[in-house]
Amino acid sequence: APSLGIIISDSGFEILNPEYKSCPQFYSVIDAKNNDFKPLSSTSLNALSENYNKGDKTLVICNAKGFAFKSFCSVCGWVGKCDKCGINLRLYNEDGVYYYKCPLCLKRKNYESKCPSCKADMLKTGGHGTQKIVQFISEVLPPEASILRVDSDIIKKSVKGEDELYKKLIIGNYNVLVGTSILLSPPLYSKPFKTVILAGLNPNTCYHEFDESEKAFQKILSAMSLAETTGTVIVETLEPENTLFSYKMDYDKFLLDEIETRKFFCYPPFCSL
Repeated sequence: APSLGIIISDSGFEILNPEYKSCPQFYSVIDAKNNDFKPLSSTSLNALSENYNKGDKTLVICNAKGFAFKSFCSVCGWVGKCDKCGINLRLYNEDGVYYYKCPLCLKRKNYESKCPSCKADMLKTGGHGTQKIVQFISEVLPPEASILRVDSDIIKKSVKGEDELYKKLIIGNYNVLVGTSILLSPPLYSKPFKTVILAGLNPNTCYHEFDESEKAFQKILSAMSLAETTGTVIVETLEPENTLFSYKMDYDKFLLDEIETRKFFCYPPFCSL
């Protein structure tokens, strides 16, 4: 996908305006706050069902692997955090067994359904990882539907079966493909998808660097490049009012505004890191 492509030289900087292949001109932005805490909206579910019935393929991209970003108690406010790193523990589900794992030190911790602090049976989860989305989709589509999940954990575990995994990806031996951003790579697929769903694309909370808008915009362009020209791209976000989505596919306008923003805040290339 195209990126801002700034080349810094002694005489200043040059902006590269890359070309990208023909793809759908617009995408739908769904306010995920109306999803009633479900991983996907009714719009996305309808597209999944319609594609399955017609034999078309769907790609679903979410922010993280695992089951949920965090666990918390709705009674006392307890949040599961790593004792060593102090960050939220990620919840995983392997064959029906839940456990916590720190995304930094990778230390595992047993999961308990009751709050460790107040013992209330009111633990909730926040965020939707690849495991939760696969579970949710499997409850909506018929049992015979083939759902393939691919993320960094899956790839690491399939060292011996790596050829088989890539064969499934390239041949397209699935109805729905679910994974993280590592799947936003056109060379992996022989045919484009009828629908590409970006679940949980929240630029202000997903990225915390000066190029956060560019990363999110690049993600959208990558999704567009993987969709059929007659297909659809659905962006589910908690930030539907974010100005990023107002650009649609106007890359040139986004680029010019991004440069002005960087100049105003003295971001690269207008400063030295």
